[in-house]
Amino acid sequence: MNLDIKCKERDLDFWFEEWWEKRREEIIKELEKLITILEESIGKILEELYEEENLAEPHVYGISFSIGPNGEPLIEKIKEFEQGNHFEDLSRREPMTETYHENGEEIILMELPGAEEKSIKLKVSENCLEVTAKGENRSYYKKLILEEPICMKNIKTSYKNGILEIRIKKP
Repeated sequence: MNLDIKCKERDLDFWFEEWWEKRREEIIKELEKLITILEESIGKILEELYEEENLAEPHVYGISFSIGPNGEPLIEKIKEFEQGNHFEDLSRREPMTETYHENGEEIILMELPGAEEKSIKLKVSENCLEVTAKGENRSYYKKLILEEPICMKNIKTSYKNGILEIRIKKP
């Protein structure tokens, strides 16, 4: 009887090792795809910057990488300021933003570290949502174009630990 248990354990170990090898290969393939997409996107962004901008002047750039609701990677170019009046633009930042759908609502999360809750303002027009906020040393601005028209009565917000959560109920 002891021999039967050892055989079953060995079979189970073999099965798990075989299963893990297959999954590991799938994971590695998916990571390789993501790396390829990132490399291509970063290359395109750098080419655009080189062609469009005067690189002799100092600029601040960033890239946001996330996975969208459909499982596809979302790569967003972030510019902290545009060319023009640099001093004015530097004081206003574009917050990191994540959007997803859940239970018939569109949920938007924005990072607004240091912003005072009473300074957060939302402006709605058709399918456009503008968010502004101010803190002691910085201010934030983000304009979002949404898939469907929205109205203020369908919006609920909460602000905690520097994160603004906006919930938009679908009509």
